[in-house]
Amino acid sequence: MRAHGLGFLKVLIIVCLITSPVFAVEKPGTVSVSPPEYNIPEGKKQQWESIKNLVNAEYGVCIEHCGNDPKCKSRCSRVHQHSLDSEYKKLLAE
Repeated sequence: MRAHGLGFLKVLIIVCLITSPVFAVEKPGTVSVSPPEYNIPEGKKQQWESIKNLVNAEYGVCIEHCGNDPKCKSRCSRVHQHSLDSEYKKLLAE
C-alpha cells in the first residue's frame, strides 16, 4: 500500500509543478528557512528513512530538469518540503 501511495505522490508533484501558479510565484524579500526537525518514533525510523530517500530522489530529478532556472528550482524546493511534511504526518498517523 505504501508503494502505491508514493507513486501517487510522484504524480501529484508533477501535476503541482506544471499547473499550480502558487508554486510558480517568487515572493520578493522571502528568506530561505532551514527544514524542520522531524521527531520520528524509534519503531518508524527505518520506514522514515526509506520515505525520505524516495522524496529526496524525486527532488533530485526535479532539480535536474530545471537546468539553471532559479524559479523552477524554488518550486522544486517548496514541493520537496511539502512532500516531506505530508509524508511525516502520514507516517505518524499510521
